[in-house]
Amino acid sequence: MLANRYRADIDGLRAIAVAAVVAFHAFPDLVPGGFVGVDVFFVISGFLITSILAHQVHAGGISFTRFYSRRARRILPALCLVLLACLGFGYLALLPEEFANLGRHMAAAAAFAANLSFWRESGYFAPASEFQPLLHLWSLGIEEQFYLVWPVVLAVAWRRGFNLTRVILALTAVSFALNLVVTPIDSVAGFYFPLSRFWELGLGCCLAIVSKRSVASGPARRLLRHGASFGAVLIGISILAFDRRTPFPGVAALLPTLGAVTILASEEDSWFRRRILASRPLVFIGLISYPLYLWHWPLLSFEAILHAGTPHPIYRVAAVLLSVVLATLTYYCLELPIRHKRAVPIGIALASGAAMIGLFGLAIAVHRGLPSRFPPAVSAMSQPPREDESCRNSVGLKTQYNYCKRTRADTPQVVFLGDSQAQGIYEGVVDALSQKRSMILLGRGGCPPGLNVVSSPGVYESEERREMCNRTWAEFADYVRRTRPELVVLVGDGSRFFGLVPTDDNELEAATGNPAAFRAGLNDLVTRLEPYSRVAYVLEIPTFETAPACFLRPVKLPGSRCSERISRGSLVASRAVYQQSVREIHVQHPDMLVVDPIPSLCGSTSCSQTSRGGQVLYSDKMHLSPAGARRFAENSGFAQLVAEAALDR
Repeated sequence: MLANRYRADIDGLRAIAVAAVVAFHAFPDLVPGGFVGVDVFFVISGFLITSILAHQVHAGGISFTRFYSRRARRILPALCLVLLACLGFGYLALLPEEFANLGRHMAAAAAFAANLSFWRESGYFAPASEFQPLLHLWSLGIEEQFYLVWPVVLAVAWRRGFNLTRVILALTAVSFALNLVVTPIDSVAGFYFPLSRFWELGLGCCLAIVSKRSVASGPARRLLRHGASFGAVLIGISILAFDRRTPFPGVAALLPTLGAVTILASEEDSWFRRRILASRPLVFIGLISYPLYLWHWPLLSFEAILHAGTPHPIYRVAAVLLSVVLATLTYYCLELPIRHKRAVPIGIALASGAAMIGLFGLAIAVHRGLPSRFPPAVSAMSQPPREDESCRNSVGLKTQYNYCKRTRADTPQVVFLGDSQAQGIYEGVVDALSQKRSMILLGRGGCPPGLNVVSSPGVYESEERREMCNRTWAEFADYVRRTRPELVVLVGDGSRFFGLVPTDDNELEAATGNPAAFRAGLNDLVTRLEPYSRVAYVLEIPTFETAPACFLRPVKLPGSRCSERISRGSLVASRAVYQQSVREIHVQHPDMLVVDPIPSLCGSTSCSQTSRGGQVLYSDKMHLSPAGARRFAENSGFAQLVAEAALDR
């Protein structure tokens, strides 16, 4: 069995892993597969922790108190510091909804459940990853969940006289098989689900149990002597060849994890281990790798938030350098002094501190991000809930949809159908009519109106999403057939069919087939609906380059540009082909009403995200706030049109 002693080359391997992750987060185009550094960390962690536990087993048994106290002294000091720093900066810079999200994620991180939290929140409505300062803590959740059960499994197996090698190999194989099953079906689940990631730590555990430091002679010894170089090549290939499109973890995760295993199992006297991995610069980075991992992502994420997008490379380089400085200070001034204190009460105090931070985060989330920090207009810009309790049970739809609200339980007089933009239109009409009409909203985010839409590059997240959207709209149309309302209102982001899409060479070009797909899909949908109801189509609302949060935020990066207003002429020109396509559909369906929101939401020369009275009209760069929705419903006359249609029933 491997001796329980310090190995400088492991710190060098840690340095490679953390450098890959930091480089990927700062410059993903240059280091597209740097995310595999986390997988290398998993293997290292399983190897080191199991080496310690195995040593305790052979010495008489595992002391759970000592083990978890040691884990607390190792993990919690830097984690608590980073969480407190994020809490303080978030209070100053984040808007209420953003701060509430941060509070939720703080609570999850303090409970080592960040992976489960981000898994639950994943999907169409989740904020972009670069705007989630604690997203990187998902990996810490995986690790600590593993160590909640692994010492117990090891102790029970030892006491029952089971073969430890067989137990570890069996559990690792089961986890790997689960990973192979889950990842192709649901890549998000495969990424965050702990049982489909445990095998990566399990590889390190296996190595800790079965490795020998001496090999007799011959080819095996020569292989181990060059194993470190070979393992580094495997990791390097992963870093350079993988990217966001690589199905992961899946089979692909074998490459970096086996690379890490090969390095850890290599001969001690190999040149690569002695000269490269054990070199002083890499060892130093390895020593501060944990606090560096904790600090770098919040700095990069807060930069993106303050810039309302990816900041200039100079800012990203500065964030990386600052994270190295903060990691160094954290390691020498906080981690080392606490780590060398062996008393169990230190671990209890740290755990209590983490629990208090988690409770602070939970309180922030419960109090909706402390909106009193901002003027009332800022708090009022958030959209209301997407669903109400009674709606989903009343419609009887089997498809996937995530908007369902209604004003009354009886058969609807007006049905609003669409993607995420439909909620604003619905809420504005409901507010203007004081819920006097029977209306219902059904929608699916990311699915603009269209039936039987053919493949449309760049419009949908994937072909699976396009097929799901077609199924959703087919069921929406069937709901209209069954209920036969007086009016169906279609709302959605139709202009996305007319934008530029990335090519395989990362260039942007127009997808020539997309406009035809839009026209055919909308025509099929209107044709299906018209026998049962009159149809109104609301053209896409004005869209901005940045959200109102950009100019409402009290803290910004120097040089940040917020698009509080855009030229009305430029907006109209950019949508000319889209609107012409809608007019062509209107010619085929002359009874269809077409409503243009631009005149009601824009001035004569520009469109603004705020009104003259200071109201914020948008909740983000493409969705109306309650105030904006009300303005559209009243100024466009659309609320009156809906009221008259409902009275006709």
